[in-house]
Amino acid sequence: MTQNTGKERMENGLSINEDSRLGPDLSEPYNGCHRNNATEKVESPTRLEGFKSCSKSLLWELMLSFYKQKGIDSWAKGIVPFFITCNAFIARSYAKVLQGFIADLKRSKGRMLSKMRLREDKKLYIIEVGAGSGKFSFLMLKALQKIKPYLEFPVENIVYVMTDAVDSNVNFWMNHKPLMQFVETGQLDFATLDANNDNHITLRRSGVILSPEHPTDNPIIVIANYLFDTLCHDIFQVHSGQLHEGLISVGSKRGHEENLCDPEIINYLKNEFTYVSSDVDHYKTSEDKIDNLHLSRILAWYKEKFTKDDPFENGASFLMPIGALRSLRKMAHISSGRVLVISGDKG
Repeated sequence: MTQNTGKERMENGLSINEDSRLGPDLSEPYNGCHRNNATEKVESPTRLEGFKSCSKSLLWELMLSFYKQKGIDSWAKGIVPFFITCNAFIARSYAKVLQGFIADLKRSKGRMLSKMRLREDKKLYIIEVGAGSGKFSFLMLKALQKIKPYLEFPVENIVYVMTDAVDSNVNFWMNHKPLMQFVETGQLDFATLDANNDNHITLRRSGVILSPEHPTDNPIIVIANYLFDTLCHDIFQVHSGQLHEGLISVGSKRGHEENLCDPEIINYLKNEFTYVSSDVDHYKTSEDKIDNLHLSRILAWYKEKFTKDDPFENGASFLMPIGALRSLRKMAHISSGRVLVISGDKG
């Protein structure tokens, strides 16, 4: 996500996009995915929304629309890369991490034992968030079968849960023949999950609901491959000891966009950025007070870091992966804070 749109200047030490001073006032949030047909004609290029926090911008709606439109073809036709985090080697490696995690819990003592105790008569859930093509899930289930003799936990009580924000992907998995062998043994279940927003997971086959009100009996294992960079982010900049938030106005090179959730817009994006003063309590309106505390500490660290270590006052910009952090917090909530996260990405 670049901040240089090719037409910027410096004002009070901050980079300002010249185009941000042009065009009609579109500061109101967009109304769903469709703009009122009665609006006046806008010359090309056009803003699709006014300046707002990146995490609340149209970018993420467009990306979700892309995955909903393409469905499983996103991977089947090679549009989205996945091999680097979706192969037998990675699956075997993750299975070994799970094996070691279980062994550590079995040998834990004292406070750790009381908090992380494994109950072999209860289900141990492995939740893959954003399972996409489903290939990694299949490889992981096969890898678990191979290490069954060495696992210090009954494999029949391990439930692998494939999740995705796109219903058509979930429906595809539920009817995919190679996965049926694991469904029949009760080792595989499915769920639709919006990692940015959902607070609970409803399993399609068993009907079990995993939520803060109905937490799991055992710790959970979360697998998140090639996921966190697709969840919403915010933009910040530290300059001359001051913290600023980067606001984005999503626009299109085309003169008019009838449907603001048409993923085709991605090919014509023309975004503008500007910066406004902020502080470390930027997220103080967060509903989750614990989130607010941790996020404030993160912002304070960045502010101090780039103030002390910036002798030439060049400033620094960084992304706050707010979607990823909140999704992990929600996963912790459904397991009483007992979670192992295994994540891989291309980069």
